[in-house]
Amino acid sequence: MFTPNRHVSFLVTFACLILPSLVALAADKPAAPAKDKDFDAPKSWVLDLELIDKASGEPFANCPLSVQAERRQFAFNTDDRGHAAVEYPDGVKYLSISLKPDGYVPTTLTWRNDTTKDPIPDSFKFELERGTTIGGLVQDESGNPIAGAKVHLLVRRKGEDGNGRVNTNLFDYHIPVAAKPDF
Repeated sequence: MFTPNRHVSFLVTFACLILPSLVALAADKPAAPAKDKDFDAPKSWVLDLELIDKASGEPFANCPLSVQAERRQFAFNTDDRGHAAVEYPDGVKYLSISLKPDGYVPTTLTWRNDTTKDPIPDSFKFELERGTTIGGLVQDESGNPIAGAKVHLLVRRKGEDGNGRVNTNLFDYHIPVAAKPDF
């Protein structure tokens, strides 16, 4: 028959015999493997962007790209084949790629999956158009050239591809003005 004292002594004996075994087993258990930065990193996606000259069909190499994915900024360049592997994080609802190559129309490519169902594709080919030179003479009411005048060009062309993805943005570009035209 168990009495309260025997019951307590049984529990103490049991604990003294079993607990060291449990501690030893826990110590022998291998540690959790270290996280591998290559496999445990947040998932990201890649858009293969190809830029070509619209007139010649030639690849547009070494073009700097300004990328915004949500509120994060990235910079990429096209390679010799006119391709850029534009990486962006998983779950992005907004991706914008701006390019302003010299002599070409500055352009912004945009995908919005937050307000419209416009998923970011695996690849996108874009044809860059050459810009047009604008010239003229800034004069006062008497016909005299105005030295130091500031001319700003504001043009917005939207949606060449029918869905608003391709935008030409020439916002507030300063055009230098000379006192005497050299044309």
